[in-house]
Amino acid sequence: MIDIKVLAFDMDGTLLNSEKIVSRGTSLELERLSESGVEIVLSSGRLHKSIEAYAKILPFKTSIVATNGSVVTDSEGRRVYEKPIDTDAFIKVVNLLYDYKMNFHFYGVNEFYRLKGTTSLNTYSRVPKNIKDTIDIIEYNNIGELRDSCESNSYFKVLLVEEDENYLEEIRTELKKIDGVKISSSWSNNIEIVPEGVNKAKSLKYLCKNLGLSLDNLMSFGDNNNDIEMIEESKVGVAMSNATNELKQKADFITDYDNDHDGIMKFLKQYF
Repeated sequence: MIDIKVLAFDMDGTLLNSEKIVSRGTSLELERLSESGVEIVLSSGRLHKSIEAYAKILPFKTSIVATNGSVVTDSEGRRVYEKPIDTDAFIKVVNLLYDYKMNFHFYGVNEFYRLKGTTSLNTYSRVPKNIKDTIDIIEYNNIGELRDSCESNSYFKVLLVEEDENYLEEIRTELKKIDGVKISSSWSNNIEIVPEGVNKAKSLKYLCKNLGLSLDNLMSFGDNNNDIEMIEESKVGVAMSNATNELKQKADFITDYDNDHDGIMKFLKQYF
């Protein structure tokens, strides 16, 4: 019998509905499972502080895997793992994106950073105000100031948004030539850049080990391609009905309902 002791959830498109909230029904179901001894993990490409803001309003403790696995905290809020982007690799990435005139922003542990005039954080306006108000956004006046900041700051993820699919693919090809970074996506119009060797599955393996468990005790839920390793390596990998086709092909199960219709809650009620 499969002994599931840990549940890991991607957030956008998975645990969160289109209003960027966790539905009451889903929250209650997770609270029930948490009280039965199941560990809950929020595993997202989001900034750690953004995930933490959600964790604080949920009625149960959670561990956090942030920025696709480069920052991890346990259920007591202790930071147990972090891996920033190598400085030389980061500078090569931002130089490339600047030369291509891309809109991009990047992540510390608890802050967003961007160049002055960047518009790629426009989607951030869809985040509920009580969550958005917890996040600091720091602007650099020019690319030189940004490069100089690497002497004192560590960055854990870069995200760019581009609606032109062909241009996005050209950028992806160039980024893959840079050593020291891993390229993925959490939406059809974006590219996420994190440290080489980092993904959600590796950080979840680390969390499970700290609990005296393994990935054989893990069930995970996701919707996009930055969830692939997590879905593949979990004992039970579940793709949302609104997931990409590529992720669905990797999953053990697909929910009957999407993130706007309590897909997680209904799946968990049937499974447990």
